[in-house]
Amino acid sequence: MQWRCKSHFRGAVVTVSAVAIALKLAHFPLDRENWFNVLPALAIALSIIDTARCMRGRWSWYHGGVLFLLYAELMAFTLVAFLLLYPLWL
Repeated sequence: MQWRCKSHFRGAVVTVSAVAIALKLAHFPLDRENWFNVLPALAIALSIIDTARCMRGRWSWYHGGVLFLLYAELMAFTLVAFLLLYPLWL
């Protein structure tokens, strides 16, 4: 992979794999405390930055698609943050 090139596909793949890893680490139905869920959260944050690099100045359908991906990645980040912080509130 060439990390210097802009890629919204790479951001989406990293986000989906990080959510799968976070669900596995949290033992999802039981929601156990696991501080290793910080790593998928950081991976999603980096993929949000990678996807945001694809934004263009003027609005177009491509710009709208990238914005949709950014909102989806933000939702995934919120899910991983919930899996990280919810066991602490119990």
